[in-house]
Amino acid sequence: MHNGFQGEWPFPQFGDGVVVRFKSSDMARLRGRYGSPPGTPPRYDEKGNRVDHFWQILFTGINDIDPLIITDLLRAGLKKPGGKDPVEGIDFDDLPIPFIECCQPLLEGIMLARWGKTTAEYAREEAAAEAEENPQTGPETVSTSSTGSSGPDGAPA
Repeated sequence: MHNGFQGEWPFPQFGDGVVVRFKSSDMARLRGRYGSPPGTPPRYDEKGNRVDHFWQILFTGINDIDPLIITDLLRAGLKKPGGKDPVEGIDFDDLPIPFIECCQPLLEGIMLARWGKTTAEYAREEAAAEAEENPQTGPETVSTSSTGSSGPDGAPA
């Protein structure tokens, strides 16, 4: 189980009690490596999506199973139990598991670092906000048409 208050997500593939947790300093170093320099105007693709956004680069790297980004995230985020100190003894040149197995724990660690929420919590909140902004007609709603009223099953009311 994750410890959302500490921003930790379990990563037992690297040892008992090992977690992925990004401290502020970890994120600052990653921002320095993957982010645009402060004050740089944003760049957009032909569809209007920002392509140089630091967070987007990390998320895309995970989604694309990019070995460089995944390895950098592992180096920064793998922590001993308690989430403060880096795990020792990992050969990042020859990981003991496939890259794909690293993706979900790293994604959860970044989500916890950025928003303090897991992907599931974030998705639920986004869906609830969307439903509140754009309420849809439910089956209990009675609608009227030019031919008269109808009930939830389409039968005349």
